[in-house]
Amino acid sequence: MVGILLLTHGKLGEAVLDVVTMLLGPQEQVRALALNPGDQIDAFREKARELATALDQGDGVLLLVDVAGGSPANIALEMVTSSNRAVVTGVNLPMLLELFIHRKGATLASLVDRVQDWGREGISTMKPEDMGSAAV
Repeated sequence: MVGILLLTHGKLGEAVLDVVTMLLGPQEQVRALALNPGDQIDAFREKARELATALDQGDGVLLLVDVAGGSPANIALEMVTSSNRAVVTGVNLPMLLELFIHRKGATLASLVDRVQDWGREGISTMKPEDMGSAAV
């Protein structure tokens, strides 16, 4: 199974994983690492490398980051040294829910192709009239 590592500013990664656990139950081979104000970037880089290595049980690691161009994303890109790691930016809850529902048996390449779609599909505009008769 593909390992999942969330590298984010602040506690974003930890927070969305908490919600995933609440909705889907505990997940295997997943970790979140937060870059907080005052953290040493070299220590963050080293911990990210350690976690990615530990999460790779042969099927690779998908590195999910919050924003392209940020320090977590740049460090994630440094870790893509072979085809067993990939980076996707813009991590969000709908993306993660679909990822964990469909991850078992999937390849890293197939997850990279789909995870971007799942993230985009989870973004929509809602209007009160969309609720129909359920509105109170």
